[in-house]
Amino acid sequence: MSKIIETLKKYHWDSPVIIAVSGGIDSVVLLDALYQSHPQQTIVIAHVNYHLRAESDGDATFVAQLAEKYQAQLVIKDFHNQASSGIEGRARDFRYNFFEELAQQYHSQTVLVAHHADDQVETILLNLIRGGQLNQLTGMSAVRDKVLRPLLNYYRQDLFDYAQEHHLSWREDETNFDPSYTARNAIRQNILPALSALNSGSKRHILDFANQIARQEQLMNQQIQLFLPQLEEDWTKVPEDWLNPTLKRWLTDKGFYRVKNQQLIAIDHLLKNRQKPSGYIDLGGDWQFHKIYQKICLKKKAKKPKKPQENLSVMLELNQWNFLTDKPLCWSNQQPEGYEHVIKLPGLPGVNHLFLRPFKSADRLAIKGGSKAVRRVLIDAKIPLENRHHALVLTANDNKILGLRLPNGKWQMSQDSSAQANQDSTWLVW
Repeated sequence: MSKIIETLKKYHWDSPVIIAVSGGIDSVVLLDALYQSHPQQTIVIAHVNYHLRAESDGDATFVAQLAEKYQAQLVIKDFHNQASSGIEGRARDFRYNFFEELAQQYHSQTVLVAHHADDQVETILLNLIRGGQLNQLTGMSAVRDKVLRPLLNYYRQDLFDYAQEHHLSWREDETNFDPSYTARNAIRQNILPALSALNSGSKRHILDFANQIARQEQLMNQQIQLFLPQLEEDWTKVPEDWLNPTLKRWLTDKGFYRVKNQQLIAIDHLLKNRQKPSGYIDLGGDWQFHKIYQKICLKKKAKKPKKPQENLSVMLELNQWNFLTDKPLCWSNQQPEGYEHVIKLPGLPGVNHLFLRPFKSADRLAIKGGSKAVRRVLIDAKIPLENRHHALVLTANDNKILGLRLPNGKWQMSQDSSAQANQDSTWLVW
C-alpha cells in the first residue's frame, strides 16, 4: 500500500473533513489518499474559481466530477480580482477566509491542504529573499489552527508516482511553468534546478536547516515563556539578550502579528535609551507601544490635548472650596479636622488669594539646598510625558511657587514653604 495512504491512516478526524482541491496533481492525490485511507469519512471539497485563466471554469467542472467520484460534498466560491498587483496575496487571503467560513458552516475542525516538500522549499527561499524574522525560515506549519498539511514530507515526484500508480488524472496549470508569472514560479523553474545541479540533495538540505531552526525556536520559546511575566512586571529584569525575542512573543500574544523589523529596532532603542525614561513607538493603526520607566504597555493613540494657556489660573479664596481638580480643594486658615488630606503651609501675611495654574517651562520648585525645574520634578516622579500637562503649581501673589500638584493627585511642596510653617500657618485640605 502507498506510503501516502499509510501516512493519512495515522490521523483520526471527526466528520466532516474539508479538503482544498484545485484540480492539480497535489490536491487530487491528497483527495484520493484521503478517500482510500478513510472510506467512511464525510468529505467536503472546497474549490476556488479564481477566473484568472481561460481554463478556470474547466478546472471547476473537473473538480465537480471529482466530488461525484469520491461521493463528496462540493462548495465552489468565485474570486473576482479588481486590482492589477498583489494578486497572489489577495488570492491567498480569500482562500483561507473561505476555508474558515466552511469550517464554521460544517462545524469541522479539520481543513486539509496539499502543500508538499517542494512547496515548503519554495516558501523558505521566498521568505529568505524577502527578508523578515528568523522563524519565517521554518516554512509552513504542518498544523495551524484547523489547517493540516499531511504531505509536507513528500516531494512533488512522490505525488507524481502516486498519481501514475493509481491511474489518476488532473488539471495542469500552464502558468506554473512561466518563471515570469510569480516569484515562486521563478524559484521553481530557475533557482531550484540550478541548486539541484550544484548538489542533488539541496532541497533536502534546505528542509534540514529549516527543521534545525524550528527546534531552536522551540527551545527559545520555552525560555521566553519564563521571561514574559518579568517583562510585564519590570522589563529591566529581562536579560538584555532575551529582551528582543521576549518582546516579539509579548506583542504576538497581544494580537500584533505583523510588527515590522524596523518597529522592533525602534522599540529596542527606546528601551535602552536611559536619557528617555518614557516614550512611545507607533505600531500602525491606532496603537502605540509605550515605555513608562520600568513598565511597558500598549495604548490606543490619545487625542492630542489642547495646550494649556499659560495665563490660565484659578484663584483660591481663603476658606472657600474650589472644584478645579478631581477632588474639592480648600485653602483654609482654620485648623482642619476630619479631612482625608491636609498639607500645612506657612503663614502668608497680606496674602488674600492663592493661584492654581498649569506649570510653565521656567517654573522652579525650592528644594533643600537650592531649586529644581518643575519639569525635572515631574520626570523624577516618573510622570509619563503625555500626562505632564495636567500638573498644576500653587502660587502666592508674588508668583512664588508654594507647591506642585502632580497629575496623580499627590503634592510636592516647596521646601521654603514648609520650612516657614508656624503658628500663623494655613492649610490645603481636600
